Amino acid sequence: MTLRSRHVPSLRTHLRPGAAHGWGDGSALLAQGLDGSERACLSHAGRVRALHADYAKAGARVLLTNTFQLNPPALARQGLEEHLEAIARKALQLARLGGGGARVLGDVGPICTPGGNEEFSDRAALARVLAALEGADGILFETCSSPAALSAVEYALHRVPEVEGLPLLLSLSYYRNAAGELVTFSGHRPETFARHAVRHGVAALGVNCGKEIDPGMSRRSSADTASTRTCLCSPGRTPGRRTRRDGIRARRRRWRRACRR
Repeated sequence: MTLRSRHVPSLRTHLRPGAAHGWGDGSALLAQGLDGSERACLSHAGRVRALHADYAKAGARVLLTNTFQLNPPALARQGLEEHLEAIARKALQLARLGGGGARVLGDVGPICTPGGNEEFSDRAALARVLAALEGADGILFETCSSPAALSAVEYALHRVPEVEGLPLLLSLSYYRNAAGELVTFSGHRPETFARHAVRHGVAALGVNCGKEIDPGMSRRSSADTASTRTCLCSPGRTPGRRTRRDGIRARRRRWRRACRR
């Protein structure tokens, strides 16, 4: 894996190509009939910890915190905004306790301002989320859908001291448009992100949440555009289970609904 020397040395080892990663806590909790949201870190802490332990037992060496939508707008809809920092601390603790020495990435999903349609436009909200995840071994911006995510990574790199020195990973979601091309919801192809990842401070670039995605697609795109970032790939499924809402189109609808609120 190509990570700059300032990054955590042991994380370079655990995120090497072929290493197992424990992704998909929310989907896994839903598959168990539980609340798949971030509140589960408080209401079902034992189950969240057990889920991390299951991933570690299965061979995962890197785990994600159950914090995909841990942000002020999303928590405000549940009446939990004031508990953001407490949930983040608990999420990190559960991943550490259940992981058996696995590295932990702070999971950051798209932050959409109510009534807006651009990811991460609220920089204060982004800074608050990243600060709350202080103590993670790295940060993963995941299921992103536009070049605004690149700017969010760059902002975190230069303007948020709590994540200074940490690897910042970026994973995009794609779907096939009418012409059969793989594009993000903003209409950008994988090559766009591969070309610009390095200068925005992205330590590893990947794709996730889409059954229409060829697992080798991000690697080829990066190679074609001389990207020096490692490519990750997650199918967005819980191993051995079907998610309740399968497929990239369902996630696209949820993302649009979140931006309209």
